[in-house]
Amino acid sequence: MSSINLTMVLLLFLNLTSIEAKSQVDVVSNFELQLENHFKSFKDNPRSRLVKLGGGWVREQFELNGEYKYDIQKTNSLISPYSAYCEFTLKRKFSEFHDSKEDAIIDLDYKKNDLKLHKHFYSYQKGKWVISKRENEGYFGWNSCNEIILEGENKGDNNIFGCWETNF
Repeated sequence: MSSINLTMVLLLFLNLTSIEAKSQVDVVSNFELQLENHFKSFKDNPRSRLVKLGGGWVREQFELNGEYKYDIQKTNSLISPYSAYCEFTLKRKFSEFHDSKEDAIIDLDYKKNDLKLHKHFYSYQKGKWVISKRENEGYFGWNSCNEIILEGENKGDNNIFGCWETNF
């Protein structure tokens, strides 16, 4: 192989490597920005709702508790060349229990709270991040965050764990 051909191959290789590295940086930066915007959204939209629990009607609201951690992995998939996860804890604040929904509506004094660990999983497909699975830690293992209430006073409610991303 002539030195000109070798030089051309080397330049092409370096150029492709540089393009791939820039692409990976863009994928990571995009994911980080989406996570940052998601967690900032709890300040503007604290996922407040009325719900009937075992003790009566309450108003509840969610916020990020502490820091979140995440990782992004390169995969061998052509459809989803990257995968990621984010682990975070949400604090659910809630009012006193009330006998009526009307009383709970006006109660903005969140006196109680609990914490729930979440793990959300993402795939990079067609140039954007999509959610592949959402879970939260319950008493008996991991539960889906996509649960929809099928019966009772809260029938049809979704996002009952307050964690859904609005920007993915």
